[in-house]
Amino acid sequence: MRIQLQASCTRQQKVMFTHKNEGRGRKNLKLGRGSVPPAVRGQMDAPIELVVAIIILVTSMGLAFYVMGQTETGRCLATLKTQTQQLQEAILDVGLGSAGSKKTVRFSMPRCGDQTIESIQFVKFTNPELCKRCPGHYAGCWQIVPVAKTKDGFERVSDAITCIELPAERVSIEDQGTQQGCTELRVTPCSDGSHACEADLGISPDIAARSNWVTLGSSDTRQYLITFNKILSVGDLRGHTQIKMCAVPANR
Repeated sequence: MRIQLQASCTRQQKVMFTHKNEGRGRKNLKLGRGSVPPAVRGQMDAPIELVVAIIILVTSMGLAFYVMGQTETGRCLATLKTQTQQLQEAILDVGLGSAGSKKTVRFSMPRCGDQTIESIQFVKFTNPELCKRCPGHYAGCWQIVPVAKTKDGFERVSDAITCIELPAERVSIEDQGTQQGCTELRVTPCSDGSHACEADLGISPDIAARSNWVTLGSSDTRQYLITFNKILSVGDLRGHTQIKMCAVPANR
């Protein structure tokens, strides 16, 4: 009787032990299939977080450099606009002054972003469509137009164009010539005296023929001292104003 009782107890202990081990096995199996320990999960997430951080950093730096570039380009164009306005003010002072009036302005041709200023045009348009930006001068207008060279060709720098506030029909701006070391100016839109840039600038043969151009530009010289001199026009009853222009490299 005692032997049977001991055997029965032993079998019960084995059954309880077996059930207990099976529970542990299920727990371990459940842990292995559906869950990852926190320490392991942290090691797995770390490389992903690093990649995300690098992507955010690169994107932020790219955006920052872009904004800085745009800001620098904007400042450059604003400076260029100021320079063309200074040229206009000098021409206006000379034009309204007495014969022999003279004024000199320093002008530089900067690089603004992808635009390298290649020349500066003093152009008289007689086409009303082209004089819209100059209020009160629709029948004819003088404009100061910077021209830039880009990877795609030539283009007018619209943001820096300035109107000359003098009646175009009574004012002429002319090349003084090469006396006194003055740089030769061109009577075409292109700084080399050709017509090669006209297509890029949207200038038709008709507009080129009906307009007057005085163009200064050089790939070698980036700064000029530009002098305007009012000449007395003898026998002109309409009060015509003749302004001679001389540009000398500023590094001389």
